[in-house]
Amino acid sequence: MNIHIIGLGLIGGSLAKAILKYSPTHSVSGFDTDEDVCALAAADGVEIKEKAEADITFICLTPNKTIEYIKTCDSKGIIADVCGVKSVIAEAADETALDFVPCHPMAGRPVGGYANADADLWQKASFIITPTDKTKAISVEVIEKLALSIGFSDIAKTVPADHDRIIAYTSQLAHIVSNCYLKSPTLSDVEGYTGGSFQDMTRVGDFDPSLWSELFRCNKDNLLTELSRLIDNLREYSNKISEE
Repeated sequence: MNIHIIGLGLIGGSLAKAILKYSPTHSVSGFDTDEDVCALAAADGVEIKEKAEADITFICLTPNKTIEYIKTCDSKGIIADVCGVKSVIAEAADETALDFVPCHPMAGRPVGGYANADADLWQKASFIITPTDKTKAISVEVIEKLALSIGFSDIAKTVPADHDRIIAYTSQLAHIVSNCYLKSPTLSDVEGYTGGSFQDMTRVGDFDPSLWSELFRCNKDNLLTELSRLIDNLREYSNKISEE
């Protein structure tokens, strides 16, 4: 198959590298607005082209840019996205005639960009697919097969709304908690005092604010529900400790 990747950041770059390494029978092309990134990808074997008539096109952009791309895309092949929110993406795709499969690969790194992309990022990770009534079953099967071939160990399927409800808790809330934890002034005094718990709590705290603010806004209601629950639980701890 010919596989085209729009956006060669951490996720798009890791997809490209993984396909080249683990499914070398497929050809990989891609494009990024950063010329330096394109040069790096080309050196790794990615054919650089802005448009391609591909069997599969992965859109690896922010939510807003993904929606913009969907509205102007005229590809006849399978189109898939990798956004961390699914309802707004699926709704936009359902308004088109695209052969669209909404996806979310559940792996990442605290630092982004093609320079940090890794062919092994997907090893033993979960790959989520959120088909709608318009999603073709045969296209889902094609994406599943490709995902398993590059290292994903599990395919999870759900509807977009349930994905967003759960991801608000498992991912978005975790990033907010980690970021808030890092804002304590005590952070400047921790050298020599940290262990595994500190590393676990801070691993995802330094995130890209432009990307994550989009993700938070796109999943506002679900995220506010989880934040309210967390705040209530923290308040209960504060009260109980105060009362000894």
